[in-house]
Amino acid sequence: MLFSGTIFYVKQEGLTVIESLYFCVVTLSTVGHPSFEPQTTLGKVFTMIYIVGGTGLFMGLIGYLAYAIIKKPENASMSPLKASRDFSMFRSKNRCRVSTLFFVLIIKNKKDPL
Repeated sequence: MLFSGTIFYVKQEGLTVIESLYFCVVTLSTVGHPSFEPQTTLGKVFTMIYIVGGTGLFMGLIGYLAYAIIKKPENASMSPLKASRDFSMFRSKNRCRVSTLFFVLIIKNKKDPL
């Protein structure tokens, strides 16, 4: 996802590789870039699709990493199949809770414009 976005912004918008990668990361993490917006119509359309498709993938990755850090195995010899089932149960039961937590943290850290 980051690779495709970086290549697009280098070719279409004329950004450097580092600027493009930075824009992709801040866009997918929902932080947003304060001073750059796509200048071409194709760039604007791509960015809208990129945000909708990429934010879900990015949040899913963050949730997976958070689960991997928090989850402690019951014993050291847990089979990969059992770990996979445990993660599937976690994902289906707690997807809404994790998403809500991320959005609360994001909203809490936003500065009030008034």
